[in-house]
Amino acid sequence: MSYTEKFIVPRMGEPFDSARVVAWNKKPGEDFKRGDVLLEIETDKSVVEIPATGDGRLLAHLVEVDGVFGSDTPVAAIELEGEAPTPDDVPDSQAADAGARAVAAPAQGTHPLAGLAPDRSDAPALASPAREGAAHRVFATPAARGLADEYRLDLARLAGSGPNGRVTKRDVLRAAHGQPLVESIQQVAADLGAGGRTERLVSTGHGDVNVVRWAADVPRPATTVVLLHGIFGDASTWSGLASNLRRTGSDVLAIDLPCHGKTGSSVTELSVVVDCLTEVIEKSCAAPIVLVGHSFGGALVARIAASAPRLAIRALVLVAPVGLGTEIQQAFLDGVLHASTSEALARELRKLTASGASLSAAYLEELRLALRERARPLGELCAEISCCGVQQIDITPDLQRVICPVTLIQGRADEIIPWAHALNAPAHVAIHLPRQAGHMPQWDTAKLVEDVIAREAGGL
Repeated sequence: MSYTEKFIVPRMGEPFDSARVVAWNKKPGEDFKRGDVLLEIETDKSVVEIPATGDGRLLAHLVEVDGVFGSDTPVAAIELEGEAPTPDDVPDSQAADAGARAVAAPAQGTHPLAGLAPDRSDAPALASPAREGAAHRVFATPAARGLADEYRLDLARLAGSGPNGRVTKRDVLRAAHGQPLVESIQQVAADLGAGGRTERLVSTGHGDVNVVRWAADVPRPATTVVLLHGIFGDASTWSGLASNLRRTGSDVLAIDLPCHGKTGSSVTELSVVVDCLTEVIEKSCAAPIVLVGHSFGGALVARIAASAPRLAIRALVLVAPVGLGTEIQQAFLDGVLHASTSEALARELRKLTASGASLSAAYLEELRLALRERARPLGELCAEISCCGVQQIDITPDLQRVICPVTLIQGRADEIIPWAHALNAPAHVAIHLPRQAGHMPQWDTAKLVEDVIAREAGGL
């Protein structure tokens, strides 16, 4: 016996406002088992794998890859084995069957679409089983089962932090001692290296720099893709893109710039930032490199390539780069840097994307506080980029010196940097001008950016 239903991404912690489909792991007509990952979504905290809540078959995708959907929007039509539950059988939160696990750790400054905030309640995170008899289907480690028996805890009522929502020994101990089960599901994923992801600090002569690596899904990757974010961002702005690129056969590194994310270095002079990042890349990359930079990161990529010929750079990809024209929206830089309320910050961040993505209140407040803590060095870094709306960096000579292929992606709907600046690039630079993209083409036209990078890395 089976029944059909529309699949809504289960709620975890606070409900998300909107998210983006990064990838579908199951095709229409394909069978799945409980715990199989159906799809991956990108929120303002991470990329999250969404597993099946039971055995069945996927009938149709209702939201395609790169599609943005709300928290109550069905994303798929599915057929499940068993009898259809009555309304009384299913809890409002669907927390027991959520089981979603993050594959990219959070970091301050994450920008991808609004999302799943971790449950920070002081009480243990308990979840009612979806239907009578669900206890025997609980995913748990043997150690967790033994401890649960010892403490007389019902495993079916514990929210697991392990892969596929598996209840671990740590979850049982925290429940037994009245502590929150999961401080941050993304942090658990970081500790486990989920999705091939690891994170470490690299020591340089200018301070420690945080590097996030997504390991390629092949034994010996031929290329390393290095991603540099823009001002006010951090490595996790690339989470969805990095998660997909690793599947094309490349190692992927995303670096928190000085004064950003988990990086300890607070250098702000452009030449010193370039030296710092060059040292990080030298220490972290063995294979030929594809350097990718967004906005300020684009200017850094060009300067690094021109000033460090010893690096084995295979190609450059510049995404809405600073440094190819005079004008820049100074109001955006000042507005983000000096926002004293979440409302003010939200107004400025809406200028980044043409897709209409919303940002969760929790994320906005977290980012605002992080910006306030580093306001002084960030202000100095902004001054390296712009003064009174005039860009202070010119990367045209740098691009003229590099000998590797260079591709530039500039959104025609960019509100921060005039799109026509892309036309000032040297003649050898290949240019893409997506009409529906703003200052963040890696969000608005994610597939285009992914394909360009994968092609330069040799994955297409």
